[in-house]
Amino acid sequence: MTKRTLALSGVLALLVASCGGPRAEVHDLTQPPADSAPTYHDASLVPSLGIEHSPSVQVVMTDFAFVPESSVFEVGETVTFVFRNMGVIPHDAVIGTEEQALEHAVEMAEMLEGGGDEDEAEEEEVPGIDLAPGRAGALIYTFTEPGQLVMACTWPGHLEAGMVIDIAVTE
Repeated sequence: MTKRTLALSGVLALLVASCGGPRAEVHDLTQPPADSAPTYHDASLVPSLGIEHSPSVQVVMTDFAFVPESSVFEVGETVTFVFRNMGVIPHDAVIGTEEQALEHAVEMAEMLEGGGDEDEAEEEEVPGIDLAPGRAGALIYTFTEPGQLVMACTWPGHLEAGMVIDIAVTE
């Protein structure tokens, strides 16, 4: 599959997604290993995927830390968070209230231990992204109301270790 085909597929997906649905979109920006199907977008294709319409924030994931540590956005602002997992273990990033992040962390721990129900955990979907070590991806998010949110890694122990970005949403 050529870069042009990937770009056109991405544009089509964004057009379909813009017809309604959630206020967050996820894009995997890393190249797949050579032996797998080309289902991922190269980071150089971000502008051609149609996500240049929003300001972007680079988020680096290391083991048990996010950079930056805090951010401020305005109500109605749509932001493309571009993530790079520079750590040696998997990480995720979910956006929500502190309570939602804590609930998601508990659900994640239960699922990983085999005691959770994935369908039940997805009832209240929290926008987020999962990245293996060395991977990159983007999450497009629109802030809809003022208040305090967090972006947190909910893998067991990561939130407790301080892998959180404090987000203030102003009017």
